[in-house]
Amino acid sequence: MKRCKTPALVGRRYGVTPATVIEWCENGVMPAVDVASETATRRRWRMSEEDIEQSRGGAAMTIIDLTVSDLAKLLQRSRSSITSLIQSGKLEAYDAAPDGRYRQWRVTQEALDKFREQNRARPAVKRRKQIAKPVKRYV
Repeated sequence: MKRCKTPALVGRRYGVTPATVIEWCENGVMPAVDVASETATRRRWRMSEEDIEQSRGGAAMTIIDLTVSDLAKLLQRSRSSITSLIQSGKLEAYDAAPDGRYRQWRVTQEALDKFREQNRARPAVKRRKQIAKPVKRYV
């Protein structure tokens, strides 16, 4: 029997979100099988280890554009700050679902490279939290 992986496990391997892996499955970039029952309301994707290895390094996987969540992890910023950059025009993006209820921003690798070049975007330095020391009271 083949060992099958969930979108979450494959996403961890490639450093992307499970939603991105599901998008790859729906677009045919990554071979996958829907194991949900016929009456199920949502799909349940599973990928075999062999299919993952075959699609690994394929040109199609590098074409996939980055989501706001992917960019937030990559640039070490919040999703709302990435959205603000997109809405202000500093970061070029397109809406992947223009007819949908919510905006689904996607950013191409070229647009990300251009943004980094213009802004010299570096990962934010994490600061240590300062813990308040207890006050000593002498009675």
